This record gives sequence, structure tokens and C-alpha cells, in this order.
Amino acid sequence: MTDVVVGVDLGGTHARAGALPVGGRGARLLGFAKLSSRSGCGVDAVLDAVAACARAAAGPHRVRGVGVGLPGPLDAEAGVVHEAPNLGADFRAVPVARLLRKRLGVPVLIENDANAVAVGEHRFGAGRGARALLCVTLGTGVGGGLVLDGRLWRGASGSAGEIGHVPIRPDGLQCACGRHGCLEATVSTRRILARTRAAARAGAAPRLAKLLRTGSSVQVRDVARAARRGDPGLVRIFEDVGRDLGFALAGVVQVLNPDCLVIGGGIAGAWPLFVGRLESELRVRAFEAARAPLRLRRGRLGDRAGILGAATLLEQRAEPARERREAPRHHPRGAGP
Repeated sequence: MTDVVVGVDLGGTHARAGALPVGGRGARLLGFAKLSSRSGCGVDAVLDAVAACARAAAGPHRVRGVGVGLPGPLDAEAGVVHEAPNLGADFRAVPVARLLRKRLGVPVLIENDANAVAVGEHRFGAGRGARALLCVTLGTGVGGGLVLDGRLWRGASGSAGEIGHVPIRPDGLQCACGRHGCLEATVSTRRILARTRAAARAGAAPRLAKLLRTGSSVQVRDVARAARRGDPGLVRIFEDVGRDLGFALAGVVQVLNPDCLVIGGGIAGAWPLFVGRLESELRVRAFEAARAPLRLRRGRLGDRAGILGAATLLEQRAEPARERREAPRHHPRGAGP
């Protein structure tokens, strides 16, 4: 039996969990599980699903703690989720860490899911060795995480990294957050699929139009496949994704001067279709001195990034306490133990 920490990536559709040996340096999981997150079924149902997923991933091993990455603004120190609409309307001011600890009987840490991905990619993936890493996740939402000098940077109130809500057009589309002109409103899965349907109706996506007429569910990977085969309207969609990403990220590059920019999430699967335009926007809009050290990379860890990051953060939190326990005790000369 091995001592393990369990990382959980909790999304609106699934909870994924993986077990890593305590103190291990590699990214090999000793166990993995994937269950429905039961979002929309109430707080208790979702947390029961997380606990079940963590136990399934741990298997016969002894669990020392569980780290959970989940969407929405939260207070990592207090272990409270302020709101998580992707998990259900009742996820407001929920003490997730305390409730999960009650279910699992071990220490629990929670973190924003994009922050967890950033930590995972920094320790094990495309951002290894970076001094200043910006990680952007492209999917249903657009998230970001910062790892500076080896540590996650949460900002003054824990909301650092919200790249998806950087305004790029003052009169732009309404975002899911209620504001107008956010980056997320132009490059998210929701927007790509909406533009895909419009392109098909206009005759600019003949290959995908056939699939849409059958009533089949279309995913971003289907859109990317048709774009690679030459549907002109779809090629334009991904070029626009690269343009808008480049516009927003150029400002971040100017301010933070990172040496590594990692793009992850489901839309990153269309990397060849948007990275050229992204790079050209960075060249035009960011000073050469700011972008010279920048390495632009696609995420390497896929669905494991959030799992590995959440487990890593849990171990990092435990390190000071472990060091205190293991430190030699010093006594004045002549004093007893």
C-alpha cells in the first residue's frame, strides 16, 4: 500500500481524479477515475460524486489528502467557493473543502481549475522550467493561471489570471459574465459553434453542413477537422480566434514579460489553425524586448493537467508542516529533552 495524494478536476460534466505517490517527482498516476459530476443536482450530489471519484482513483492506496480544481471564483485559503454556475445555481458561498473533508476524512484543498492546470503544466508539462508562466485554457470558458518564480500567483484577492474577462472590444458581444466585449465572448467553444452554424447556413462550410443536417452533435474537433479540409468559413473562424487571443495576450506579455505562454483546453486541439495568427499579433502588438524570451507552447498534459496541478498544490501546502515536524529539536545546553 502506497501513500498517495489525489488530484480532482471537477467540471460541469465530469469529475476526473488521479492518485500520485506522496513525494513523487513524476507524472505517472497510480490510479484514475472519471464519473459524472452530477452538476445541477445540488451541492450534496456534486460533492458525493467528487468523493466517490477520489476514492475510486485511490483504489487500495492510503490517501493523505485531496486537491480539487473547480470552475468559478473561490477563496482557496478559506476553502469556500463563491459561485460556480457550471456546477449548479446553488453553488454560492459553499465551504467545499470542509464538506469534502467530512466525507473523506483527509485534508482537502480547493483551487480554481485554470490555476490548477497552470501548476500542472509548470511542474510536469509544457511550462517546465519557466520562471514566469502564463497558462491559458480555451474551452466552454476561457481561464488563465500565473506561476511566477515557481509559485502560483493568485493576486491580492485571489482573482489573478482571469484572462477570459479581459475586455477587447468595448461594444462587443455579451459574455456569460454579463459584461460586453470580453475575450471569452469571442474565442470560447460556445462562440465557435455559433459561428459554425452561421457559416453552414451561409454556404461557407459545406462539409460540416452535411453533419449539421443529420442532427448530430457537433464539437470543436469536428469544426477543426472540416477547417483543415478547407471549408473557408471555418478557416476564418480559427484565424479570428488567433487574432483575438493575440490582441488580449499582447497586453499581458507587455505587463508581465513571461518567458513561457502555454495554451491548453479543448480548443488547443485546433492549434495549427490559429497559432500563426496569434504569433503575428504578438509580433505586431508587443515590444520585441517583452516577447524575445517568450516561448509559445501548446499544453502537453491534456485532461491530466488539472489533476496533477491540484495534487501538486496540496503537497506544496503540506511541505511547511512536514518540515516543521521533521526539523531537529534544539535545547539549551544542559536542558533535558
